[in-house]
Amino acid sequence: MTEESPVLTTEIYGVLTQHPWIGQVSADHDLDEDLFSLAVKRAGAYGWSTTLLGAHNTLGGQRWEHADAGGDWSQDGQERQVAWLTVYPAADLRGQHLPVMPMVRTLTDALHRVGRLRFTELRVHAPVALARDAGFDLRAATATSRRYRSRDSSRLATRPPP
Repeated sequence: MTEESPVLTTEIYGVLTQHPWIGQVSADHDLDEDLFSLAVKRAGAYGWSTTLLGAHNTLGGQRWEHADAGGDWSQDGQERQVAWLTVYPAADLRGQHLPVMPMVRTLTDALHRVGRLRFTELRVHAPVALARDAGFDLRAATATSRRYRSRDSSRLATRPPP
């Protein structure tokens, strides 16, 4: 990807309460998993993206290439930007919408792995020039944000988005 490649960013805001055993397991097993590593693994498991390099390691139907991810997991009970994922969306997927929902799913799965989320807000920064139907993609993101705000997101991580 180049500096001029369009990027798509999803951000999740809320309060993340880490599982009480996370710190001990990380120390005992020398685990250093951050949001980026969790998001890459989850997106790969769904077949939406891969970090494997080489001509024979591309995915048919790959939705994006990873750019960066992160989040603030401070444990002070304050609302924070707990997760964000920036990707280079595939421009050659004819007839498909921007991968907003798969990205949100990837982030909520990653957050669920480390704790419980009280979801407050979803933000999407989309390259509307790539959107097959920008209005549909933005309405879908808005509807998703409303649904997530109205339910406890810890339950969302165990079922696919509606």
